Amino acid sequence: MKRYAGTALSLAVLLLFIGPMITVYLFDCFTFSIHPFYDYLNPLYLYVKLFSETKYLVVCFCLDAMIFMLMTRRLGFLQNRDEHGSAKWASDHEISRIFNKRSLYRLGMRGGKKSPGGMVVKKVGQTIWYEMQCIHSIIIGTTSSGKTRKTLIPSIMIASQAVSSEVKVLRIKVLSSRKYAKHLERMQIIETFRIGNFDVLYCLMQWKQRKLKKLYKIFHLAYPKKIVIEKGKQIDLKSYFDIRDLEDINVRYSFDGNAQLMDESILCCSSEGKIRVRLKLDINKESFFVNDPKKELYKMMRNYLVKQGYDVYLLDLRKQWTGDQWNPMTSVVRCLKENKTDEADMYAKDIAAALCPESKMSEKLWTDGERAIIAALILAVAGADCDDSQKNLYTCYQILNTLGQPDEDDHVALNDFFNNLPVGNVARTAFGPAALATDRTRMSFYVSASATLGMFSSSLVAKQTSRSSFDITKFSSRPTAIFLINPDEKSSMDSLARLFIDEIYRVLSFEANKTGGRLPRKFHYFWDETASTGKLNDLPKKLSISRGRNQQWHLYLQDFGQLEEIYGKEVTQTIKANCNLMIYISTQNLETAKEISDKIGSRTIETESVSEQTGELVFIMPHGNVSRSLMARPLLNANELMKLEDGKAVVIRMRMNPMLTTLPDCSEYDFYDLLDYYLEEPERHDEALIPYIPDIRNEFEIPKPLLNIRMNKKI
Repeated sequence: MKRYAGTALSLAVLLLFIGPMITVYLFDCFTFSIHPFYDYLNPLYLYVKLFSETKYLVVCFCLDAMIFMLMTRRLGFLQNRDEHGSAKWASDHEISRIFNKRSLYRLGMRGGKKSPGGMVVKKVGQTIWYEMQCIHSIIIGTTSSGKTRKTLIPSIMIASQAVSSEVKVLRIKVLSSRKYAKHLERMQIIETFRIGNFDVLYCLMQWKQRKLKKLYKIFHLAYPKKIVIEKGKQIDLKSYFDIRDLEDINVRYSFDGNAQLMDESILCCSSEGKIRVRLKLDINKESFFVNDPKKELYKMMRNYLVKQGYDVYLLDLRKQWTGDQWNPMTSVVRCLKENKTDEADMYAKDIAAALCPESKMSEKLWTDGERAIIAALILAVAGADCDDSQKNLYTCYQILNTLGQPDEDDHVALNDFFNNLPVGNVARTAFGPAALATDRTRMSFYVSASATLGMFSSSLVAKQTSRSSFDITKFSSRPTAIFLINPDEKSSMDSLARLFIDEIYRVLSFEANKTGGRLPRKFHYFWDETASTGKLNDLPKKLSISRGRNQQWHLYLQDFGQLEEIYGKEVTQTIKANCNLMIYISTQNLETAKEISDKIGSRTIETESVSEQTGELVFIMPHGNVSRSLMARPLLNANELMKLEDGKAVVIRMRMNPMLTTLPDCSEYDFYDLLDYYLEEPERHDEALIPYIPDIRNEFEIPKPLLNIRMNKKI
């Protein structure tokens, strides 16, 4: 629109000023009465001269007609200039409007506004621009492109300096003892109506509350909670605001009404009336998970993060005798202790699904049967009357191999073990699909499950997964960094790595449900070398839902072909659609370069073609014609993308034009000198493992040697 307005203004100037000026000047030249130059810039002089004689008007009209024809031809090109595309690079104003701009120095970030962390997209000097919103990202770069050093390490620094601000409001109604007793009676009556299905009043109250919440959300206001207390009582504001377990936070209370703040968060209400409490909460630092196949990120960042107040954990699947320990069955054991059998059943089935991914090479029957065996074993061991140190997958493997062996009469003790559990027992219910199969088919399930659980027969893996040295439920309560070392030289640990990522997501999602569906502290998944871990269960579903739970994913790829090979073409399209921020650094895959070029877009350009004919005679001049046309030209074609200069990158984000940016190596940041490499690899001193084997000799006639195969074996 601005381009058309500028062209129309130029045409008006040419017709109303330049045309008359040229006309008057030409006539003055012919009559040898040339005036000073400034007279021809005077519109009054020009128009007095123009209307003095008819010949002036005729010449001016012809000259304006020529100008108009030339300009309208140009306007025709301008009107169709967007016919083949109107893509353009993002302006500085657009970049500053969407991304947060701050200065990252040696001692932290300065300037700009404090905001949640995200992926870095640009750096100039010590000034950086990064994504503020919780949107997932894909980073594309070849092995030698330095995508980890250019984006992941600076983004970790941003996360360690991030601040998430939140405002909460609490309305308190203070009643006398008599009025408070009547209030309790009314609430009891409403509850009775609700239980007895006479809940018209209850539904009206709920409808009003939903409408108020919607109104507050439209105007971006903090919806106030409302409580009623008795005069003279004290309330703990941290418990009402759900911030009791949060650490590394800044809390500021302000309230109006007759109340007094005791200690840090104890409010004493000494008189009747209404009190409005406003909480300004700043949550410092963000937690994150890092997939670190080469262990370079852990060595580089560990000391710095510890100094920043982080809890840093390491799950090393290459050197299992170092780092921390993690028991995949921790959540199942905890849920059964809390009598949450449904959650325990879901956790056990998720573990089985992670260990036994679906395969196109085998029928669904075999996968489901194997999963049923593993889930039933997990639930049986988690609910067994034994020490917690024995409730692990190593015990599941030993029970399967010990009780799952048929004797001379083809009698399998494991079948009797599950079938004689109480009806309704969660382990027996999980065993149901396998129990319905024939003996021969069930033995095939046992063999497959034993092969899957075989990785836990290794003493190193068994000791590493025998217990948990960290609590995943606390990852959002305090700043936490967890590094996973998944060896790239072997694929036997891939299923355990995927299981660990699934467990983090699952547990944090449950924690988010406890706090209104959203984690108080943002959690990042920096998944370096995404394709090396293999297929993660329900990744598109995780990407589509986790953003609302304040969990952000960052996928690192060399090209889109890696995803298509693992997830298939259709699922890959869904994954890419859920990642609304894409950073391209380099690739050697032509199809990926073409797709990125298409995402960047094309602009319409004017091309000129000249055809020329030369006569046979010497004195005949060459003649021909010139034609102009419009065509599409990508802002960067595939060839230019594959040759993109080192340090340059292309950022594609939803609701903005593509961005050609600079992303230098992390060594050019001011904080790089603070990174003190951690080279120690202390060895753990694990206790010997004794698996738990159910003693069922008194119930079934089972050969004694069969039960004592690994009954007391230590590793």
